[in-house]
Amino acid sequence: MNIKLYDKANYWLNNAFGFEEEMIVLKDSNKEHKHCYSSSWCKLSEMNLPRSERTQWIGIGKLMISKNGERAELQGSFPGIDWVYHFENKLLNLEDYWSLEILYSKENLSKLKSILDCTTPELLKMVNSENKIILTESKAWNNHYTELENINTDLNNAGIQCELIIKKRKTAANNGD
Repeated sequence: MNIKLYDKANYWLNNAFGFEEEMIVLKDSNKEHKHCYSSSWCKLSEMNLPRSERTQWIGIGKLMISKNGERAELQGSFPGIDWVYHFENKLLNLEDYWSLEILYSKENLSKLKSILDCTTPELLKMVNSENKIILTESKAWNNHYTELENINTDLNNAGIQCELIIKKRKTAANNGD
């Protein structure tokens, strides 16, 4: 991380997150990622203390800052979450979403209508040029369940070929949420 970006990181840390004391990004903790850096930080007054003696905050972790310095966020502390992945998705205006791809066949028309709770005309409008029905649902960073799983299970139990996967797509311009 260059000096200019280091200064921006400290600016973000001290002006955007509402701390009452001055904070500092620890220079030797910078880790470079594809579209951002992540850095440890602490109170300026505790900079020379061992990590074990510094103030700890519950629920927040490292500072993530875009390589251009225009956006920054603090990582959460929820285990198992790739915070950098989600931050970089935001930087690129990308989001994860659930996609249930169902192979359509006339033989399964009744089963599909029943499982998807729709009429024949509604069902036929859903079929794309590849003879598939594709249902989607947004996926939040902390959402590991979708109602599409129930439909997937019902379709599998009915012997209808389908696949539930997580995909990525562009979002509307991200205005700093």
